[in-house]
Amino acid sequence: MAIADDRYQTSRGGVRSDPLPLRRILEPCVALLAAVGAAFLIVGWTPVANLVAMPLLKVPSNPVKADVAVVLAGGRYQDGSLNEAAIVRTIAGVRLYHQGLVPRLLFSGGPCCGRSASALMGTLAHDLGVPRSAIFLEEQSTRTSENARYSAEFLRRDGWRSAILVTSPLHLPRARLAFAASGVAVAPVRAFEKDLTLVSGTHERIALLAEAIHEYLGLAFYRLKGWI
Repeated sequence: MAIADDRYQTSRGGVRSDPLPLRRILEPCVALLAAVGAAFLIVGWTPVANLVAMPLLKVPSNPVKADVAVVLAGGRYQDGSLNEAAIVRTIAGVRLYHQGLVPRLLFSGGPCCGRSASALMGTLAHDLGVPRSAIFLEEQSTRTSENARYSAEFLRRDGWRSAILVTSPLHLPRARLAFAASGVAVAPVRAFEKDLTLVSGTHERIALLAEAIHEYLGLAFYRLKGWI
């Protein structure tokens, strides 16, 4: 008599489970791992990430004399220290100040926990020789669109007519569009001038692709929301 469930009899008359269900589970897992491995190799060992990021890097730096440099806050670690993006952006703003292109710096970015990233960046700028009287903080914003809106309020309130916008290279397109939507035309300046299209390390390419995808999704979301 046939057995109705997913078991079958052995030659010794015993009963053991059919391995087919396990195979059905393992096969897609193996296929998924193979696909992930192939994607990792393609991204890490070919210029795919560089090509994906390239359209975002078409906004050139344009450092001109302006009333203020708006430096968008980067992130911070759990111990309260600034991450690399925040430090690099701060240094770029400080450089503009010391070059005489701007008489003041506005750091834009609200609090996460404890002191805001913009306050920490302002402290770093002061340590690098910018007087406190030339450092301004916008500490309400939590996203790029709010950076633009609240910074625009600063400019209108204090009568600053021109501005340089400092942020990371891949972030510049979305940030500049957000500022334009807030009525502020800015001169964009990349926080660093390394040619990202030449990035060649495996980890660097993976990080570049992740950041580029984040920005493309951000651009799509901002257009959907009407923020740019």
